This record gives sequence, C-alpha cells and structure tokens, in this order.
Amino acid sequence: MAFLFNIFMRTVSAKTDNYLVWVSAIMFASYYFSDLFHDLSSGTEIYFTWFIYDLLTLLVVLFPLLFKRRLNLILKPASIYIFIGLIVNAILFLAMFIDMNLLGNREPWLLWSIYSFTVNAVDYAMIITLIVGRDWLGLIRLARYAYSRALKSEVKHEARTEQCAHIVLHA
Repeated sequence: MAFLFNIFMRTVSAKTDNYLVWVSAIMFASYYFSDLFHDLSSGTEIYFTWFIYDLLTLLVVLFPLLFKRRLNLILKPASIYIFIGLIVNAILFLAMFIDMNLLGNREPWLLWSIYSFTVNAVDYAMIITLIVGRDWLGLIRLARYAYSRALKSEVKHEARTEQCAHIVLHA
C-alpha cells in the first residue's frame, strides 16, 4: 500500500523524494517475496528466513546512502524509522528462531507475546511512516532533545571540574 501510494504521489508530483519511493519499493518486494517463497510446512525455521530477509532489506535500503552526496540524498526521519523497524524485527525473528529451534521451547512465554505485539506494531509503524514520510511519533525530536541535554550536562560537568581544579590550585 505504501509503495503504491508513494508511486502515485511521485507521479502527480506531490512528493519529490525518490528515496522514499525506493525504500517503499524495496520493502514491498521484501515482504512480498518473503511471504511468497516460504514453505508453509517449514515450521519454526521460517523465523530465520525472515531474519535474513530483514537483514538483506536493511542492506539494500542502506546501499544508496553510500552514494548520498552523488545521488543528492538527504537522510529523512522516515528512513530512520525504517532502519529501526527492520533492526527491531530482525532481532525479534532471531530471538524466536533461537528460542524455538536452538533452545527447543514449545510453550508460549513472555518472548512470544512481545514478539507477536511488537512485530505487528513495527510493521504498521513502518507502513505509516512510508506514507506520511515524517517523524510522526516524535522519536527523532525526542532523541535530539535527549542528545542536546546530554551535551549540556557534559559541558556543565566540565565547567564544574575546571572550577574545582582552579580552587584546588589556588588553595
């Protein structure tokens, strides 16, 4: 849906960001092929397949950023949401694979509930992000705020340290 929306918006020139069209096309292809080619009888190994698909999707989405200057790409908040979403999903797929195949767990427990909720929530968040193309949850603003607060705190700490050193030297 997000891919079709981005293609439509690009066609009518409402959006000029080719990178979001690229990302939505890659996401569409990844989800389409991961669902199309998995064998329903593969059982719990599917989690590892989905893990690999998410890693490959992440690499393909990140690849144009290597040529960011040449392609005139600007890293937008929507891209960061997609990166985070793919990483979270990949970690959860790997955790489920390890839990079921390597550890042999067959009874549902907390990880399974976290997996079920989070993977679906992250997938919907990525779809919404590809459609709106903004920092709609405010996560980027929150991260920038926290980073600036940490920098200010570090500067204050350095100033206090210098004052203490000055007092000690003159005492």
